[in-house]
Amino acid sequence: MLPRMPPWFSYVGSQKLYEMLAGILRLVGLSLMAGFKNEGHLAVILDIPLGFVRKLVSEVRVKEYNGEDWQSWCNRTGSGQLVRQAATAACILNEMIFGLSDQATDALSRLLQKSRKGRDKLSWEISWNKRAKTNLIECVGKILHEYQASEVWDLPVDQKAILGQTDNDGQHISLHFLRDSAMLHQVIIEGVGVFSLCLGKDFASSGFLHSSLYLLLESLTCSSFQVRNASDTVLRLLAATSGHPTELGIWLLQMRIMLLTLFVASCATWILILMSQMF
Repeated sequence: MLPRMPPWFSYVGSQKLYEMLAGILRLVGLSLMAGFKNEGHLAVILDIPLGFVRKLVSEVRVKEYNGEDWQSWCNRTGSGQLVRQAATAACILNEMIFGLSDQATDALSRLLQKSRKGRDKLSWEISWNKRAKTNLIECVGKILHEYQASEVWDLPVDQKAILGQTDNDGQHISLHFLRDSAMLHQVIIEGVGVFSLCLGKDFASSGFLHSSLYLLLESLTCSSFQVRNASDTVLRLLAATSGHPTELGIWLLQMRIMLLTLFVASCATWILILMSQMF
């Protein structure tokens, strides 16, 4: 069930506390769409947490421009904080957008009806006219543009990824930074699923499905189990919400089989290489 509690929150709080905080964020997102006649206030507020993702992208671009290696950049004071801030911002963005989904609005309506106890009902329904839907699609597109930035996905999640990006075999990055990067990727992938829940068939017709599929399929081969699991969950969700669950589901199954075949072939190749060096 998406969205889920982010992996790092278990160290500072509980599931119940997160549900309370998430409820506030969902209510903020809903109120911005339902209370101001869809005048673009949601986009303005979303820019605040989105700024932390943009800052991370900008810093990685500077690193690439300066030719700095990952070890020196990751071990620099503040780099880990940039990744954690971006992950927290992504979690906030996901929850605010989820507040506009049918699941979230239905849950809020039931809660308000219980609290009002027969008094006049409060209306939190969004008038999903063309303007409102366009505003939501533009907000999702703006977020996905930052989520899919290559600089975000260049962040290493294991030592093997570093060796594949540099000629220096002596680089070593702390395990904490690698975990932070993996958690950022996980939350972003889950955000793709949240956005598809909110937009339904409009997620595909707006081009977001095609732009996200490569990212999701590539993440199926990630060394981090959490990232792989999040990607698999979102792919299944996309198959169910695309309007063509059977066709897309079969295609996704074929892609998984192909990726598994490539993985097995790669492992077999490395085994043969190692055996040839032994004899």
